[in-house]
Amino acid sequence: MTSIKERQKQGFLEAITGADSEKGLHWKVLVYDHPCRDIINPLCDLKTLREHGVTLHMLLDAKREPIPDTPCCYCVLPIEKNIRRIAKDCADGLYSGALINFARPVSRTLLELLGRLLVENNCVSKIQRVMNMYLDYVSLAPNLASLEIPQSFLAYAGAAKEHDLKKYMERVAQGVVSLVVTSKSVPILRAPRGGPAEHVAKLVAKILNALVEGPEGTQLGLGTGIEERPVLLILDRNAADCASVLQHDMGYHTMAADLLGIKMNRVEVPQAGKPKPKTVVLDSDSDSFWRDYAGKPFPVAAEAHSKCLQEVVDKVKVLENANSAEMAQVVDALPEQIKLKALLASHSEIMQALLQKGKEREIYKFVAAEEPLLQKGEADLADLTKLLQEPQLLLEDKYRLIMLFVVSVDKHTDDQVEDLLKSMGDADPHYANALKGLQKMVKVNKLGLQIAESNEETPDSLWKMTSKFPDLNHLTQVLEGMRGTQRLLGTTSILDQVMKEQTPANADAVDDYLYLDPKVRGNVPKNARITSSFSRGFLFLLGGGTYLEYHNLQDYAEAKDKDLVYACSEIVDANAFINQLAKLA
Repeated sequence: MTSIKERQKQGFLEAITGADSEKGLHWKVLVYDHPCRDIINPLCDLKTLREHGVTLHMLLDAKREPIPDTPCCYCVLPIEKNIRRIAKDCADGLYSGALINFARPVSRTLLELLGRLLVENNCVSKIQRVMNMYLDYVSLAPNLASLEIPQSFLAYAGAAKEHDLKKYMERVAQGVVSLVVTSKSVPILRAPRGGPAEHVAKLVAKILNALVEGPEGTQLGLGTGIEERPVLLILDRNAADCASVLQHDMGYHTMAADLLGIKMNRVEVPQAGKPKPKTVVLDSDSDSFWRDYAGKPFPVAAEAHSKCLQEVVDKVKVLENANSAEMAQVVDALPEQIKLKALLASHSEIMQALLQKGKEREIYKFVAAEEPLLQKGEADLADLTKLLQEPQLLLEDKYRLIMLFVVSVDKHTDDQVEDLLKSMGDADPHYANALKGLQKMVKVNKLGLQIAESNEETPDSLWKMTSKFPDLNHLTQVLEGMRGTQRLLGTTSILDQVMKEQTPANADAVDDYLYLDPKVRGNVPKNARITSSFSRGFLFLLGGGTYLEYHNLQDYAEAKDKDLVYACSEIVDANAFINQLAKLA
């Protein structure tokens, strides 16, 4: 199955090559704005760009020298600032021609502005093509997409003006439409009623309906195939599982994001004795270890890392000691093994940093304390109080534990929360405000977690590296106690219900959810709805998504043999979400 990232890459390469396939490869300059740079970076390396005729690539707002005998391919957002800069390039004769690709559809007003500026400067002939790419999202992993909208939860939960809220919803809807167009399949839309998710779903359905019924939809290949239609579930963070944002998780990817921070697939690893950290790019396309183990529990990834590194070291030794008759084999194999060794060395640095951070913050204590909350929705207040009284633990982690208590225990009381706060001794106004914001949100709606039995096996030996830090051995026991169960997060659980065959026995769970078919105008009667199960789907989180939810969804997809895409308005970690909650309060 072709991933959404691969489809986006194909769409981008088709946009920049234009008619090259018919007339041979044409050399060109690639110019992009900052958002489109973020879109392109995960898709193509320099080698791929060169293979598709790009000799030079630059930012639109950078100082650029004229290259009058070479055409320029622009990849930008359709905003007035960019329109004026492109028109100025044409007027100044920087390039022989311009192929303008907009990441999302350009408005008629901006097209008229472009035309007027070109006519005024007598350079209309410079424009070779203008097109909408519908690629307005960043592919962070094969089936993980983010619209990269900062403060996306606060943008709707704390919007002060109706105009700002409307603008935000339209921006999200355009991003979701880009995902759909990339997939070339028109989905059935589902969303809970009465919230921002419903509003976005209706906007998406309206835009898709116009595309399907117009000539542009046919040109884009939208819904023209015979493939089974997918389902697109839109949820907002208000009504979704907040525990997945706040909890201390021990997955390799989620732990790296929580303790070190990951931005655009880049993690900064502290270097002993050096003022600046080392930046490591975590790319599942070029890094086989990351592709295979990012979603695994950290102890499993650490053990696999040790085995892989030893295998590579052994292979390199064999190749280095090869005789002259085997030299051809050495020339082919040695560079690949050296490259793999360098990748594993980077992971070694990341893991050592995670071990150190985990030891300093005693994360294993919070993982153990949170499991009853997550699995059973229960809490031993005496145990929580004892943990919160430990003075060496960070206030951030303590507040996260209390917040998790609030969203996980249905029958908790305000007095219990107050007692937990008092047990910490110290208080922090920032985190206190965040807690107030969360309590307001929980009163609106709250979903728990579902435990699903699984026969997935876990290797007997987990975390050999913990021998260096004996205090962390308890974490291995905690993780071993979790064997035999797979926790379905609330978001995955809802999508599971939506994708099932709808029968009288199971329809009640999502029966009241909005049902929209972009191929049909207006409401779809119940007797005309698709009731068979879906094998393809999108899960979109409005207000911020998490790596934990992404990996949980992909584990579910693998177990159920489904093709699923996780997308969100932005990826948030616990700290970023707490910052937005504090502003909301």
